[in-house]
Order: sequence, then C-alpha cells, then structure tokens
Amino acid sequence: MTRNIKAAGLALLAILSMSAIAASGAHATAGVFAWENGTQRLVAEADTEGGNETTGVQKFQTFVGEVECQQVSDEISVTGIETHEITAQLSSYHDTEVSTCKGPLGSKPTIEFGNCDYKFTAGEAIGETGMEITGKAHIECTAGQVVVNGGGLCTIKVPAQKTLGGHVVYKTITTTKNYVTLEATVTEIKYDSEGLCGKQTGRTDGTYSGNVIVKGFNGNPGTQTNIEVHAPSSAFTWEKGTQRLTAEQDTEGSSEPTGVQKFQTFVGEVQCQRVDIEAAVTGQEAQEITSGGILYHNTNVLTCSGPIGSSPTIEFGKCDYEFTVGETIGETGMETTGKAHIECTVGQVVVNGGALCTIKVPAQKAMTGHIVYKTIAATPSYVTAEATVTGIAYSSEGFCGKQTGRTDGTYAGNMIVRSFNDQSQTSMEVH
Repeated sequence: MTRNIKAAGLALLAILSMSAIAASGAHATAGVFAWENGTQRLVAEADTEGGNETTGVQKFQTFVGEVECQQVSDEISVTGIETHEITAQLSSYHDTEVSTCKGPLGSKPTIEFGNCDYKFTAGEAIGETGMEITGKAHIECTAGQVVVNGGGLCTIKVPAQKTLGGHVVYKTITTTKNYVTLEATVTEIKYDSEGLCGKQTGRTDGTYSGNVIVKGFNGNPGTQTNIEVHAPSSAFTWEKGTQRLTAEQDTEGSSEPTGVQKFQTFVGEVQCQRVDIEAAVTGQEAQEITSGGILYHNTNVLTCSGPIGSSPTIEFGKCDYEFTVGETIGETGMETTGKAHIECTVGQVVVNGGALCTIKVPAQKAMTGHIVYKTIAATPSYVTAEATVTGIAYSSEGFCGKQTGRTDGTYAGNMIVRSFNDQSQTSMEVH
C-alpha cells in the first residue's frame, strides 16, 4: 500500500536514520543499539538543538535543487533490548499537519514509499567513549520505488539500493533518560527524474543531510526510557552449520611445549598433559559457552600427575565450565578477555588423589584472573584460550588435612578451540 508522507520532501535518510533502531538481525562486529527493558516504541523528531541548523532542517539534494523540511516525526514499535541491524517497515511516518517542507521554485512535493523498506546496519565504534558509532543505510523494495512527487515541476524516483555513500553517526546523549542523536551525511543516492526538469535515468548524485533525535518509551504514550548506542559486544562466532566446538591443550602456543594444564592448591600442583572439552552450539555466535564434556588425562592414561608422585583423577560429575567473553583488547579487534565459571546442577568437581588428598571445587562465579581469547587466522580459523585464573574456592580432606573455604586455588593453561559441522572443521573466531 502506498504510504504518503504529508511532510513534503522529507529526506530519505531521515527515515533511514530514525528507523535504524527498530528490529532484528545481528552481526558480531557491529555496534549495538540498546534500550531499557520494557521499551515498546521509539519516537524520532528533528534535532532542534544539534541539527544542521538550529531549526533541525533535513535536506535532500538532487540536480533539480534542494528539498528542505523543518520538522520530521515518527514512531516505531520495538521488542527485546538491543539490535545491530535493522529492516524497518514505515507504517506511520509523518510531519505535522501543516507542511513544513519546501522544494525548488516554491514547490511542495510529497513522498510516496510504495512497498519499500529501509535497512540500516550499525558499524564501527568511533570516539573515545564507546558510545558513538557509524552506520550505513540501504533501501529495499519488494515492488516499486520511493517517489518524491513534485507535481508537474519534477518527480524524483529512488529505487532499491545498497551502495549509498557517506554515513550516519549515532551518539548517546547522557542525561536523566538517555537518548540518541543521528547525524546523517549520505551521498551517491541513485534516482531518476521526469517532468519539466527533464527525463533522466541512473543519476547517482543525490545527497541527504539532517540530524534526528530518537527517544524510547514504555507504552503509548507511556513514560520515557533509556536508549543508547555503544561499541560492539565481544562474541565467539562460527561458520553457519557449525554444530560443536572442541578444545584441547595448545601444543604450540602454551607456556610449555606440551601444553600442560596446571591446578595449584596449598597441597601442591596437579599437572595434566592433555585436556579434551566439547560443547554443542547452535546459531552463529554466543557471548558465553557452556561445555558439555570435560576430560583431563595424560595421553592415553586417564590420570594426571600430582604431589609426591600421586596420580589424581579429575571427576566433573554434574559440573561444567562456562566461558564468557569480555572486553576487546589489542589493535586487531580479534582478541578479547573473558572469565570462567563452574556450573553444577548437583555436586562439585573432585580432584581425587586417593588417601593423600582429595580436593573438592564447588560451583562458583567469583573466580578472578582472566582468559585471553585470540583468533588465529588459519584455514579454517580457530581460537586460542590462555587461562590465568585465580581465587578458586575449594575444600580438602585426606592425609593433607580437612580444610574448608579456601580461595587460593589457581589454574593456568592454554587451549586451542576449533569448530566442526557434521563432516569437517569450520571457521570460528572471537572479536
């Protein structure tokens, strides 16, 4: 159904900019639009404080001349709490009842959106605060095109396109209720013309500039909620079709050539030459991974080496490791820090050294230290995990003495994490 915008000449990217906070999709390297839980709708209007001019003028330029709008307003329904990439369906976007737009020679064109939607992808973080990102805009149409109808003077038709130049800058404004400003500077807009201005096709010199404010609300009308943009969230990502991840000792990049895994308590150090971990995965990304099977051993013997020549076993029972990613570090963006947790549905992890000593490690999330995850750009790519974990809580019993509530346990060891589909290895990375 044709959607007429009463605000004559409303520039296309005002819509694209505002719409960028509406709905679904995800890409791990993209910036994030986020809003307070319970937010139901976003309202956009011309930025009368930070716009191109103090009146918040929105400008669409073609070879015919410039269309200017003093005001712009719209609202869009949202769900969830964040998104990276948007396909927005503009079912209600209009200016005030009195037209505030003007075109060349005093014209007052209308804009008809037909069956077109607008897709916006958040891009890289800029600035030092992490609360400012750039983005790109696309026009998608199931049929027809966007029409700027200036009557007999000139009609501009803008088709679906993904090659728009320029960018939109999104900034979080920190106040009692945070909101976002959108500063659009878009170039290379493709269009055709007809009417007294002459019939032309394939022009690519259209431009748009204009600033918009976007605020969140928890109802209609509801009360205002917080909304912001921020730097990309770190994540593990893997190739489509990946079903499982495996981890094993890093025999190349470990602190020792054999990839030894070390668990230290007051009793002494337990060393395992091998570790094998598996985790089932779905989708293409996650910020945390919970292991589904863990085995520590020395080559083909299911024991490790401990103090005084002991050969302890490590029994996980109903416990798993949970690995989470944190901040991006380094200059490549392919390296992050993270944390490890121990999750148990029943019981605890038992390091069984026989009569000499048994160490029991309960479920816990208060461990300190960190894990550094790095993407290794091979074919296919994989991830290394370098663990330096401290503050592990545990208790002991046996010849070593009964103690409870100790928190001086440490763990160190490097692993390689690879991904697989049902037939072969796939690519994975962290960023």
